[in-house]
Amino acid sequence: VENGGERLLRSRSRPVPNMSTSSDLDSSQEGGSGPRRQQGNGDCHTASNGRVEAEHVISKKVQLKRKAESLKSDLMCQFENHIADFMDGLIEESMILEAAPVSAVFSSSLSDKERGKLRHLHPHSQGKQFISRRSLLDELFEVNHIRTIYH
Repeated sequence: VENGGERLLRSRSRPVPNMSTSSDLDSSQEGGSGPRRQQGNGDCHTASNGRVEAEHVISKKVQLKRKAESLKSDLMCQFENHIADFMDGLIEESMILEAAPVSAVFSSSLSDKERGKLRHLHPHSQGKQFISRRSLLDELFEVNHIRTIYH
């Protein structure tokens, strides 16, 4: 006997009120049809149609992907800042070492003889200037009798 035929048989004898549960009333008010199932995270999804559940899973995966991309960009930014700070500190430290005079670095460990050698090795920026000029050999080759020896 079909479901509709069963109603006809019951309706002849006496009218049977349509008993609906509160979840059916909620689903009819929300515009959904079919039984609903409660999921672990508190969201209700239509159990009769797998499409709604699949859409929910897809949307959760998209949200998770966006969150992962956001975390990735935050971590990369923090990493770049950390590396930049490290490099700045390294450059500052190397500049301090270059600026320190040699006598301050090797103050008491050098003998008088070694200090004398270091005085001759100071960079040209301390009073000495480079002047571009011709070499002594070039000047000698201007003399005719030396030029013939060279050729």
